[in-house]
Amino acid sequence: MHMDPRLALLGAAVGSIVVLAGCGAATSTPPAATAVPTTVVAAAPTAVPTAAPTPAPTAVPTAVPPTPRPTPVVTTSMANAAAAAAQYLAMEPFSRAGLIEQLSSSAGDGYSVADATYGVDAQNADWNAQAALAAKAYLAMEPFSAAGLIEQLSSSAGDGYTHAQAVFGVHAAGL
Repeated sequence: MHMDPRLALLGAAVGSIVVLAGCGAATSTPPAATAVPTTVVAAAPTAVPTAAPTPAPTAVPTAVPPTPRPTPVVTTSMANAAAAAAQYLAMEPFSRAGLIEQLSSSAGDGYSVADATYGVDAQNADWNAQAALAAKAYLAMEPFSAAGLIEQLSSSAGDGYTHAQAVFGVHAAGL
């Protein structure tokens, strides 16, 4: 057992006081006076608080397992929107935004935006490749400058590709 050095020093000091008090009691101190310091001194070691042992730290897990995502319930409308999206992409190139608009528009298929979005995202389409196909199709119909074709592909009034997808498509088409 390891003893706190401060406690050992206190014990040595108390022992010295007790010895000195005992010497004084034999020569000139009345017995009542000797009893008070002896009692106080003897009680001092038991009054000193001792530190409770510190418990060892508990191990904290470093890797938290991922929370499993619930599998979405696919409604009939969602499945139909996915089938329609696949058919559209098989016929011609679309941007993600353009295909969602086609599926959800009252002039188009009339799906809810949520169902249309599910249907489009279920395709896991390569939107850069779709932009390249669209750029090639435009160039087969009429001449475009690179800037004009990027504008056509990325405009919300045009095809609705992101600017980066439109730039990719134009460069892939050779402009």
